Amino acid sequence: MKAAARITLILYACVLPWQLIYGQAAFPEPNWDRALAVETAQSINTDRVLKSLFQSARAGDNRQVMDTLLTIEQNDGWPVPAREYTIWSFTLGLADMDMNTVSPEVLDYLSAYQPRTLVAHDDRDSVGVALFNISAAAAGVRNSWARQRGGGRAEILLQNDPTLWIEAYLEAGPAERRGFTDALDFASDEQLDALARSAIERLSDHPGLTAVAGKSALILADPNLLQHTLALGSGPDLHPILEAAANSLDAEETKALLFQAIRRGPNNKAGLAIALLAPVLLDDLAVRAKMFELLENRDLGASAALVLGSSTDPEIHHRLNALAERKDGLAAQRASLAITADLQLREAG
Repeated sequence: MKAAARITLILYACVLPWQLIYGQAAFPEPNWDRALAVETAQSINTDRVLKSLFQSARAGDNRQVMDTLLTIEQNDGWPVPAREYTIWSFTLGLADMDMNTVSPEVLDYLSAYQPRTLVAHDDRDSVGVALFNISAAAAGVRNSWARQRGGGRAEILLQNDPTLWIEAYLEAGPAERRGFTDALDFASDEQLDALARSAIERLSDHPGLTAVAGKSALILADPNLLQHTLALGSGPDLHPILEAAANSLDAEETKALLFQAIRRGPNNKAGLAIALLAPVLLDDLAVRAKMFELLENRDLGASAALVLGSSTDPEIHHRLNALAERKDGLAAQRASLAITADLQLREAG
């Protein structure tokens, strides 16, 4: 990809997170105009140097990689944005290469790099952020390689007792755990079933296993295992699992999962299930009736109202308007909420 196009596509992915800015004792000031810095970075043809860096990396010549990086950083003949763009591009490319392609020394250098091309933050002009965030790119490389490492280990462990696989998963870091769940795509049905059941047995004490149980159940298309996962699992992994369930289960299986969540709770889990599962089921009269019934529920009524308000069915909106006209009671208030939310969505669209 040409330098100009590459910069345009992923420029905004390299600025420092706002949370990190607030963690600093003193905010750095911008020292470059963004457009000028991009233009300056494009002013030097860096393809030859980048090619040389990648060749050295693939050959395992870490000393040459370090020498080249230091030469680029100290090259007074190149403007600073061009130097940092070159180092940043190399760092991004490492994430697509085999793990440990370069030595820890190289990664440590990239992780510690102090940016000198600072442009104004999108939300605060007086605060400078790195145009080419080399240290963040290096963190991405470490995560990518940890994920590869986890995936490789998980594939080997699939041949053993599922308990060993689960124990190794629990001992792994966040990036390695993603590699473990990646490996589920290559497991047999028997292995997936054993892993799901072993994970479900320990979900109450280890909510991190929600991802393992949920993905295994989804691959197997096993609604029973999904129901157990929803009942015992918790944490952020429930959101993508329920979202995937809404797209992969048939209507009856999805309805059973939804009604179980509403019946068994807790309310935060039931509310999430309503938001993700109910919209695809509103043609089902039982689901529609349950959503209107829940408008009077103090904890789940708002979730039901938002689902009903997002519907394009005229009958649903007719009932909402009739309820809202009563003005008294939770159901009327929630119906008004649904109508308001629908209007806001239409205006935003």
